[in-house]
Amino acid sequence: MKALNLQGDPTTYNLFVEPDRDQRWRVVAEYESECCWFYSMEEPKRKRKREKGVVIYRVVERVQTSGSDQATSSLISEGDRREADSYFLRLRGIVEGNKLGGALTF
Repeated sequence: MKALNLQGDPTTYNLFVEPDRDQRWRVVAEYESECCWFYSMEEPKRKRKREKGVVIYRVVERVQTSGSDQATSSLISEGDRREADSYFLRLRGIVEGNKLGGALTF
């Protein structure tokens, strides 16, 4: 799956759903971003820079949408059946043991 970040600097994600060494499912996001492209168009001395990386998400949450602005709100329980187009997925990484880190929502 490919996702394009439409806010800020252009970033492309390639998402892979795969098991880790312990056979637990996770989402691996490979990304490529081009930093500061808008500023470099206005200011030629400011150079663009490309960044590549990998983020591993071990927690997948279903979250409610709050309408047309697509902001997310509360979690949807596992037993709650919904149509696939009625919620967003929020991927979260785990940092510092069990603490949840940054999120990618789509």
